[in-house]
Amino acid sequence: MPLLLLLGALSSKATTLPITFYTEKIKFTSLAKYTLEVPNDLDDVRLKAIADKWATQTEIQKVAKEIDSVSRQLDLCSWFRYQLIVKYVNQCFPKAKEKEQRVYEWYLLNKQGYDARINFGKKINVFARLEKAGDCRFLYVELEGKRFINLNNESLSEYFISRLSLNGKESVDFMLSDLRPPKITNCVLEERKVELTIEGNRETISYKINKTISLSYLDYPTSYKNLFDVALSKETEASLFPELCTKLLVQDTLESIRRLLTLVQKINTYEDDRTFYGHEKPMAPEEVLYYSHSDCEDRAALFYHLVKSFYGYPMVALSYPDHVNVAIELPHGNYKDVLSYKGRRYVVCEPTVITLSSELGHSQAYQKYKKAKVEIEFRGTSTTYNCSQNKP
Repeated sequence: MPLLLLLGALSSKATTLPITFYTEKIKFTSLAKYTLEVPNDLDDVRLKAIADKWATQTEIQKVAKEIDSVSRQLDLCSWFRYQLIVKYVNQCFPKAKEKEQRVYEWYLLNKQGYDARINFGKKINVFARLEKAGDCRFLYVELEGKRFINLNNESLSEYFISRLSLNGKESVDFMLSDLRPPKITNCVLEERKVELTIEGNRETISYKINKTISLSYLDYPTSYKNLFDVALSKETEASLFPELCTKLLVQDTLESIRRLLTLVQKINTYEDDRTFYGHEKPMAPEEVLYYSHSDCEDRAALFYHLVKSFYGYPMVALSYPDHVNVAIELPHGNYKDVLSYKGRRYVVCEPTVITLSSELGHSQAYQKYKKAKVEIEFRGTSTTYNCSQNKP
């Protein structure tokens, strides 16, 4: 059903604004008739006057509700909800100055229930109060004992952050740990193939990857720790998982996990983020399957996700001074590299380095450092993808 219908009938007098959010065509109420001039001496008093005036404007309140409605329909996390706001503001006010656009973003983000702030100065950025445990790779400031992420991630020489909180104690945190694929339709899919040698035989794993979702994660402002549990899009899972069930996985669980390890090691070319992007760019599992390159934490995330999806074994993500890998609590067997943690025995697995083969319990990093830091702990679950119940 088109989102326009789900938003409810627009007033016959209201001007509509069609926007494209990834692949979704959405019609909002237009605010193009509104104008805003941000004074150079903007402060909390003037900012509150703007907010109070807009609180009486029916169409502005309607747009805020429309954004909330679309966000719920598409199941948007905090970051994508903000991206929807940015898209709306940029399209509705294309000729407005950047600082004026940012004030609109600030107000509409507050209307979504967040504690959003802006800075006062020549260049305005939008800030939002982070969840307590949110791992952030964007710039942020400490304010009132809380962390506020700079959603524009721009370095500001000096600035003063607004103390005005429109929602007060009723505000909600901006979440970075809840990344999930938006429920958008008509996604662009691309073919991918991985060539493997299994027991001396060449095997080709073919699948369709959701390009739209993969590209949407490009600027997600978190570290790798929040990406291990990000689910694959339904389109990618529906294509990849049956292929793995048919061509890769067998009755022997340990052999199947070893094969998954081989798959991840050869999924694409190893390349450090800083070489490719110029900075750290942690990937969600979907992105690892899409791009032609990845590095250690990216492959660790994909391997972790696959083992969790098919077998649900307890696992830990491990970090070293220059590396990330995964260890699994396996039911039996003798292994070279084993980590003891909270009374459990975890077999260290290496999704990146293949010089020691793809055998379970072999890790150059673990052998080098003799210890590792547990960054993520998964205690196991019985909720897994069942090959026999999901035959293609």
